[in-house]
Amino acid sequence: MTERTEHTAMATRTATELTALQQQVAVLVDRAEIAGLIDRYLLSLDALPGGAGFDDDWARSLFTESAA
Repeated sequence: MTERTEHTAMATRTATELTALQQQVAVLVDRAEIAGLIDRYLLSLDALPGGAGFDDDWARSLFTESAA
């Protein structure tokens, strides 16, 4: 294998690895954002503005009709 061929093969492998890493990072970011959303929601059930407790109307306001 010539030096140029080795360089091209390494660049291709590196580009493929970079794409795979970008996809993995995107999955991890999605998971972290979902976990953060769930954490904020669950914590807010105990600490609603004005010191109020859990309220069905308040909880429904967080979701769309199709999700509720």
